[in-house]
Formats: sequence, C-alpha cells, structure tokens
Amino acid sequence: MDLSYAMENSKVSESFLLMKFYSLSSGVAKHLLTATDGSEIDIPFELTDEEQAIIRFPLSSFVLGRSGTGKTTVLTMKLIQIEQQSLIASQGLNLDDADICDAENKRSTPPKDSSKVETSLKQVFITVSPKLCSAIRNQICKLKRYGSGDVSDRSSILHMPDMVDDPEDFTDIPDSFSGLPCEHYPLTITFWKFLMMVDGTCQTSFFDAFYGELKSCTEKGYSKSRALQVFIEMKEVTYEKFAASYWPHFNAELTKKLDASTVFTEIISHIKAGYQPTRSFGGKLERLDYLKISDKRFSSLNIEMRERIYDIFLDYERAKCSAREFDLSDFVNSLHCSLLSEGYNGDMVDFIYIDEVQDLTMTQIALLKYVCRNFKEGFVFAGDTAQTIARGIDFRFEDIRSLFYTHFLSEIEPCGIGISHGKQVRITDMFQLTQNFRTHCGILRLAQSIMSLLYYFFPSCVDKLNPEIGLVYGEAPVLLESGNDENAIMTIFGESKSNHNLHGFGAEQVLVRDDATKKQIIDLVGKQALVLTIVECKGLEFQDVLLYNLFSSSPLRNKWRVVYDYMKGKHIIASSDEISHSFFDKNKHFLLCSELKQLYVAITRTRQRLWICENTDDNCRPMFDYWKKLCLVEVRLLDSSLIAAMQAGSSTEEDWRLRGTKLFTEGQYEMAMMCFEKAGDAYREKLARAAGLVATADRVISMNSEMGQSSLQKASEIFESIGKYEKAATCHMKLGDYKKAGMVYMEKCGNSMLKDAGNCFELSACWSQAAEAYFRAKCYTKCLSMCSKGKLFNQGLLFLQQLEEGHFLENSNFREVAAIRNTYLEDCALHYFECGDIKHMMPFVKSFSSMNHVRAFLHSKNLLDELLSLEMDMGNFVEAAGIAKDTGNVLLEANMLEKAGFIENATQLILLYVFVNSLWGSHRTGWPPKGFTGKEQLLAKAKEMSMKVSESFYSLVCLEADALSDDYKSLASITCKLLERSKCRNMVVELIASRLILDVHLQSESSNYSFESEPGSKDEVHYNCMLVRNHISPETLVYAWNSWSSIIIKVLTHLHHPEDIESNDSAAICEDLCGKYFGWRKDGDNNRYVDFWINELYSVGFSVLKKLESIVQVLPTPSCALGRTILIMYEITKFLRESEFRLLKNIEKFNNFIKR
Repeated sequence: MDLSYAMENSKVSESFLLMKFYSLSSGVAKHLLTATDGSEIDIPFELTDEEQAIIRFPLSSFVLGRSGTGKTTVLTMKLIQIEQQSLIASQGLNLDDADICDAENKRSTPPKDSSKVETSLKQVFITVSPKLCSAIRNQICKLKRYGSGDVSDRSSILHMPDMVDDPEDFTDIPDSFSGLPCEHYPLTITFWKFLMMVDGTCQTSFFDAFYGELKSCTEKGYSKSRALQVFIEMKEVTYEKFAASYWPHFNAELTKKLDASTVFTEIISHIKAGYQPTRSFGGKLERLDYLKISDKRFSSLNIEMRERIYDIFLDYERAKCSAREFDLSDFVNSLHCSLLSEGYNGDMVDFIYIDEVQDLTMTQIALLKYVCRNFKEGFVFAGDTAQTIARGIDFRFEDIRSLFYTHFLSEIEPCGIGISHGKQVRITDMFQLTQNFRTHCGILRLAQSIMSLLYYFFPSCVDKLNPEIGLVYGEAPVLLESGNDENAIMTIFGESKSNHNLHGFGAEQVLVRDDATKKQIIDLVGKQALVLTIVECKGLEFQDVLLYNLFSSSPLRNKWRVVYDYMKGKHIIASSDEISHSFFDKNKHFLLCSELKQLYVAITRTRQRLWICENTDDNCRPMFDYWKKLCLVEVRLLDSSLIAAMQAGSSTEEDWRLRGTKLFTEGQYEMAMMCFEKAGDAYREKLARAAGLVATADRVISMNSEMGQSSLQKASEIFESIGKYEKAATCHMKLGDYKKAGMVYMEKCGNSMLKDAGNCFELSACWSQAAEAYFRAKCYTKCLSMCSKGKLFNQGLLFLQQLEEGHFLENSNFREVAAIRNTYLEDCALHYFECGDIKHMMPFVKSFSSMNHVRAFLHSKNLLDELLSLEMDMGNFVEAAGIAKDTGNVLLEANMLEKAGFIENATQLILLYVFVNSLWGSHRTGWPPKGFTGKEQLLAKAKEMSMKVSESFYSLVCLEADALSDDYKSLASITCKLLERSKCRNMVVELIASRLILDVHLQSESSNYSFESEPGSKDEVHYNCMLVRNHISPETLVYAWNSWSSIIIKVLTHLHHPEDIESNDSAAICEDLCGKYFGWRKDGDNNRYVDFWINELYSVGFSVLKKLESIVQVLPTPSCALGRTILIMYEITKFLRESEFRLLKNIEKFNNFIKR
C-alpha cells in the first residue's frame, strides 16, 4: 500500500494529531495516572521552534500569523510561562529532577497549586471574540490544573454559552481595575469588558449621560447589573443597527454607489478613531484631514466619495445624538478624554496580551498604555490583517507598530530607555508563525495565491508574510463543472428540499454564500446543509466547505479580469497571449481588496475538502485560470459519483450537536437550529430559536417596533419553557417590562439573581418588591433606599428590626448598614415631619442609633416639646431640664432638676421665677414687686425643698422667700430682715429690705416724720432701733438711702469693670443679685444692666431729694432740724453730681432740679 496515498486521503484532523509530539516525563506520567476512570484529559504537547522563540523572547513583540498557525496558543503559553517564573521566583522551584529539563519547553506550570498562591503578578489577556475569550479562560485553567496535578472539575466538552458576547460571563469580575483582587489574575477578558473596567476607574462614567432613571442601579466598582447591561446593549449602535436603522434614512444621493459596511468602517476606523502621529486621541477628524487620507495611503475611495461619506457621518452623528445612542468609538474617545484630563486611577498591570488585534482600531489599542506602563516587556500583539473583514475595522500591522513606537515607547525615552548613542533602539520584534495546524497544504497553497494578489495590488493594506507551511498533504481544492445547464445546487441536493430520503451534507460540511443569495439557497436545500455567509463563518472551522457562486454574485463582475494583468506581470501566462483584460486602477478596482480578503477567509475555513462551484463562467474564469495555471486546483465534473462522495460525510447526532454548538457560539442561530434538529436535541433547538428571535429583535426593533417586540415576546416564552429564566428576564427588560423581569428573576432564578430582581423592580417603581428582593439578596443599603423611595417607612423599620434581631449581618455588612441606617430613619422622620404627622414621625426618631442624633434632629426641627417628652420618658431629667431652659420654662426646668436630684438648683430656680415674675411679669416694669397666681405656693414649695438640702440653705431660702412674699410687712419686720441679711451677707434681701424701707419713707407724709431736738452723730444701731419702733425721720431716710445706694454702687462697679472679678470679693454676690433681679443667666451683655441701675440710682435719688425738699418746707425757720435736712440734701446732691456712674439725661435733669 502506498503510504503517501493513504496519508493524503486520511482525515486531516487525524493527520495533525499524528504530527503532535508529547514528551513523557514523570510529571506527565503522574498526570496520566490520575485519570483512572478513562475520562479524557488534556496533555500539553511540545511547542515548535517558532513558538518557543516567541515565548522566550523577553521584550514586547508583535506576532503575525495566518488563520490556524497557533497565535492564540503562543500567547496563552507565554502567559503561563511568566506565571510559572513568577511563582518560582517567589517560592522556589519544587520539581522532580526528571522534570527540570522539561520545565521550560512544556505547556506546564510548577506542581504547586498556583490557584492557592496569591501573587502580585498582574497579567491580562484581551481578545475581541467572547467565544475565543471563553476558550482561553478554560485553557488557562486547564494548564494551571495540569501544573498542580488536578484533573477535577473539568469543563464539559459540550459546554455551550447561551449568547454570543454575553456579559453574564464576566459578572464575577468588577467593572474597575481599582483594587481588583489578586485572585482574578491572570485576567482573561474581552475588549468590551476591558473598556468597562477602565470606565470604572474614571470619576464620571461615560454611561452616566445615558442612564437616566437607571442611574440609581449603578454601583461604582461592581459589575453592572443585568438591567444596565441590557440597557447599554440597546443603546449601542453596532453595524447591524447602523445598517438596519440609520442607513435607510440617509439621503439617497449621498449613499449612491456606497455600501453601509464601507461607510461604517470609514466612520469608526478613520473619522472617529483614525491614527495620526501628530494628533492626540479622543476626537474626530475634521473634513479636510479625512479627505487627505487618500493621499497618505492606498485608498479605494476617491475625494468625491469621501466628501459624501463625511456628510453621511455628520447626519449619522445628529441622528445618533437625537436617539441618545452611542457607538464604540464614542465610548473609546470619551475614555481617552477622561484619562487625559484626570489620569488613570486604577491598578497597573504587568503584562498585556492582545489576540485578534486586527479587530481593533488604533484608538482602541492606544488605551492599553494607561493600564500597563511596562512598555519594554509587557505587550504582545497577535493578529492577521488578511482576516480583517469585521465591519467598522480597517487595520494594518504597520499602523500598530507605528502607534507603539510613537505613543507607547516615546513616553519612556526621556528615561533613557529606547535611546542608545543618540539613536532609537528597537526593543520590540516582529514574529511570524508559518506552520499551519488547521488545514493541509492544498488549502494553504490556494490561500497563498490570494495573498499574492493582495501583495501585488494592495501592498499597503495587508502585511506581507512568508508562505505558510503545512505538514499534512490533503486533497487539492476542486473546481466543480456541471455537465449540463442545471443549477449545481439542484444537482447536488435534488429537486425537492422535502425529499427526506436524500442524505444531504453532514455536520462537517457547509455552503458559504453572501447575504444576497443565502435565503434563496436555503429555500432550495432546506435543512439538508448549513448555509452561512463569509462574514458569518469567520472564526469557524469545517471539515468540508462548498463555495457557491462566490464570483457570480461579486460586485466586481467582469473586473475580476484584472487578475490577468497580474498573471502577465508575473509571467504566469505569456504576455503575448491575447486575453482581454483591464489594467489595475485603484478607483476602478477599489472593491477588489475586500473581495480578496473575503475569498481568503472563505477558503481557510476548511480543514480537509474544498469545492468551488459557479453556475456561470463569466466572472470566475480569471481566478479559475489563475489557479489552474498554478496547478492549485483539480477540475471535476459534477456527476453522480462525485455527489455521492460529497454526501458521504454522514454525521452522527453527536456531530450535529457539536456543529450546532459552534454555530450557536458564533451567533448563527438559524443554522444552529437545523443542526440541533438533526441531532434530535429539542432543548438546544429551542434555545437557538429563541436566541435567533432575540438577535432579530435587536436588529429591527428600532426600525420595526412591532416586529421587534413580537420577536422578544416569543423568545421570552421559549426561554421560560426550557428553563432559561435569566434569558427570559432579559427579553422582558428589552420589552421595557421590568416588573415581569423582576418576577422571573425572583421566582425562577434563585438567590443568585435576587439583586437583579431588585434592580428590575426598582426600575418599575415596585418599591415593596424591590425592597424585599434586595433584603433577601443581602443588599441592605439598596433595600432601605427602596423603602425610602416608596415611602414604605414602616416596612423598612421592620427590615431593620429583623436584621438586629436575627443577627444576619456580617462585619462588612454591619458597617455598611450602620452607615446608612440613621440616614434612612432620618429620611423617614423627615417625611412625616414635612407632612405634619409628628405622631408617626416619633417611632423613627426613637429608633435612631444614638440619643445625640435624636437631639440633633429634633433640635433642628424645633421640636423641643417632643424632645422634652422623650427625655422625660427616658429618665434623662438633666437633659430635659436643659430643654426646659432653652424654651424658657423655668418651673419645668426646676421640676426636672428636682427629679434629677439637683434640689438646690431647682429651689434657686423657683425663687428666680418668683423674683422675675414679681418684678417683670405681665404689665410690670420693675419695682415694686407684685403678686401673681401661685406665687405664695411657689415660695412655700421652695422652702419645703430647701429643707432637703441643709439648714443653712433653708434659712437662706426662707429669708429670700419672706422678702418676696406678698404678705403685709411692717416697717419693723422689714428692718428685722435687713438686720438678718447682715448676718448671712444676702445682698438680694438687703436690696429688697432697704428699698422697702425707702418706699415707706417716700410714701409717708412729711408730717409723719419725727425730728430730733438735739444734734449729734448717730450710729446704725440707733437708726435701726428707730425703724423697729416704726419711727421715721430725715436721718432714717438717709440711712435707708445710703444702704440701698451702696448696693447699687457695688453692682455698677462690678458691671463696669467685670475684668476685676478676681479682685472683687463681692463680684459673685453682685452676679447673683443681677441674675435674680433680672432673671438673667450670663449673656455677656452688661451695658443694658449698667444703664438700668444708673437710671434707677438717679430716679430714686431724685425721689429722696424731693421728699427732703417737702420736709424742708414744713420745718420751722430757723431750726436745727432744718439745717440738718439741708445738709443731707447737699450731701446727696454732691454724691449724685460727682458719681462716676451717670448718664447725660440724668445730669440734665439733675441740673434742672438744682436751678429750681
């Protein structure tokens, strides 16, 4: 048997398996022995020399490779190796001797469980595709488990993500790089998640301008809730939304001869995200700068086209702003502006690996420099510009290399890195992977022929690489020729798609077509084959691929004949051959670049067999001749034997299920449904149908609301029927029915989705249900916030009581709740206060965590009565006394002080109250004191209370109480009080008694005065004896005046010179007198009291002089009594005139009296 023939006709996948080598070390042997149950395990195989060179290269690098050359593998293994080196450096190597020589070359890590080791190394792997991201995460976990000898918890081979680009895959990762826990590293995320995490480090989120009522659902530093994720998805303008909702509304004159994909690419990749070394990122190109692009690099668009594209861009921006939507460039440019203005506030990472870099714009790539400053060693970019068919992306590797040197490395040159002897040092390298692991040499040679055309016609649009190498030989691609005029599809599949006896293509076979004819072919073949467009199949691999009518439906049409120009230039055909062709013109053949790239992607989707079929020869002939001349294809007649061979790849149900899963992850739901139907998998078929309905709704809802809503409603019903409740809730949210979504989350999804349930109820203003959901989710802050918003104050109070009684709070939650507890209770109390409902307010006030908070709140609202009542109820009598003092309720203050045990203070307050009300009560202006209701009872109570203090205090109180009493007092009794005062030094009693004696003199008729016949000096005892006998005379009048005025002078002296308080022995007595007389408690304003006492001094003095004047008039002339009286008048007059305490009005009045 011919071995080479057997190899060529064997399955390519099996051949590649034979080309993988595994080194058997003790570590690998131990790993093999762990799988005793016969389950499949992953064994890392050896790397090629190319791969090892990239992995070992210590500096930042660029990795180029066509599809299937192992770019992702290299990045993954480089990440793992650096993880390994970090662990070895921090803990030391712990390998068996037999393993040491293998450690650097194998896809392995040290046999220590790295998952249990916290490392400071921060590595981030970024890719655009969520499918690839998920696969890389799983691979990294497997490699780390392999290094630790753990084969448990393996992912299912049939693991099937629910949605393409499903944000739920990253809910465990916070939306911020600030304080990201070490256990998340190495971090594998999509570029979208990377943007969200950078946005989370900014002071103001880009999405704040869009959130509106959803703003309350945001929590900085946490992964966004599902409601917010859905909201953001619905606000983003993707290519699909641009083509469906925006493109049809642009002016037809502007869109003429332009397609939506080209315009969207120009807007996203150039106008809003173009790279210019002299321009900072974060803004758009002005019209003139955009028009100049065609002069700087090859462009298929002329000036006139660019003018129209820029006009479309302006219309698009206006429509987008009006719809309050955004596109990815808006998000990226906003981040650039924020980072430039406020700087990056997140954690720095050490290494960043970027796969599928060709699917990013220069502006997007430039964001990476803020997160990682390890420019010299920390970046690895991998991609393939030949696969740049993503809408909105126009990419060259030369652009990213220029970007890296001008915007990354330029920032470290001032530090001496990157400069050597005045010249820039190249610290990065460009690597190329040439060995293809996906397909065989026949396919690779055909793909290389496409690249040769791209190099020739469009040298600046694709990176020139060495040809790929294939180690496996397979069948040459086949050009199918039909023996008759019958449609080739009908020839292969028969006349009726309903003929169930036909075998059809297996799960590993696919028809690749464009959007224009995909539906027609599906109508013809039904469910007998997979039908995908080139864009749809990017990223997928198939065993067999049929390219059908790719050239016939090409917009180039006969312009494909320019290939003959290349063939003559490369001497593939003789220049003398008379073949009609056109010479290359970039304006005429501008579509050729994208057509060739699509052809390259289509060809490289197969692993084994490739068939190319065209119904007509017109457009395909140049390429077919090109391939035939190079001997790259085999021409076969489409007969029954060939059709049988093509249909021979019958598949098992498992094959169909696997293919359906791959299609599902790429968002090809219609074809995935067909695969699952053939696999007999009803569950996945429904899942794919529902996902397809959601995709349809997302695409059309802004243009056809009714259709979009109908699709979402059907999708939600299907999701619920198969138990995909989270997806059903998402549909309800997209329909705007947040309450329904919340009910699904709460009732069907268990505790893990309670927080999302709360968000949905919150958005639907179902405050009670939102509070309940948040409480069950242990989001106590949000729970109380809902109670506040919904004015469910009593419900919130019950939640707080449950927390306190049930001891549900952990330390972190306790601190969190404590921080907002009082705020919530105060909000509740404030609400009832504003409603005037003090009764319902008080339970919340009483629940405040501290009495100080209670006091502050009630004081701020001037609710002193309520505070007083609360203090009394709690037995806080001293505090209650303080409130009574603030309100001026002296008797209540005295009562509280009495209950608090401060009886002496309480007694003094009662006396103060009596004194003040006697002098300054209603309709009273001062002396003389008058009675009021309850006065005598208060004095009696003061006496009774004073008995509990001490005998001396009791005597003092009795003395003052008697002086204030309204009971009749004779001159004799008043004099006795005055005498008693001299024993206890009570200035208040002395003041009252002396003034009462003065009043008796001033109110008595002059005829009632007695005049002593013999002159002589008399002492105080003499005058007191006269007064006790009820005798008055001019001398006793002067005696009383002197006693009273001396007290006034002492008080004035103290008030006038308060700074001499320490040297003035009577200062305290004077303070006490003023306090009791005016009912004041030191307020620092002495001037008003000084004026009062001066006026009082002169007023009484004038009265005394007038009384003496009236006495003089009745005395006989001459007589000794007359002389003594006149002398007394002179002395009083002199005293008043020379006193330091006088007012201008008093002096004038006094002078007028003298002149009289």
